[in-house]
Amino acid sequence: MDIKQYQLDREKELQTFKTEYADLKTSYNTYLTQAINDPSKISAVLEVNKSLSDHVQKFIGDSQNKSDIPIEELTKEILSYQKEYQQISDSQQQQKTMKDILNKENSRLDSIQFEFNIFLGILFLCIIIVIILIFKVPQAKTITVPIQ
Repeated sequence: MDIKQYQLDREKELQTFKTEYADLKTSYNTYLTQAINDPSKISAVLEVNKSLSDHVQKFIGDSQNKSDIPIEELTKEILSYQKEYQQISDSQQQQKTMKDILNKENSRLDSIQFEFNIFLGILFLCIIIVIILIFKVPQAKTITVPIQ
């Protein structure tokens, strides 16, 4: 098999997986948000959660012998979705559990945004320091010596 073709096929498989996974995650968050206000949507949340877990698990199974896939990260995500599924299905207060899951996602996004803002602030500060240093450096005086 041609190596370039193999790489193209793997890239296509990975891109397909990422697209489907992003769609499922969006559906999951949408249903989770809706189910907080409408308890009849809980079954849809559990169904999408199971689909997410199955999708990742299938991809890991298909990629078992291929070393270019971050299996550890995907395994952690499967465990996370399975844990959330168990929490929602076992909980007596399903709406509270779903709010907790949604809040956990929101707090994770908030912390990422906070880190990004700190990075931007440091970058901006460094740019200002460089600009100040450029204008503060004294200009060398040139001395002209007449040639005899």
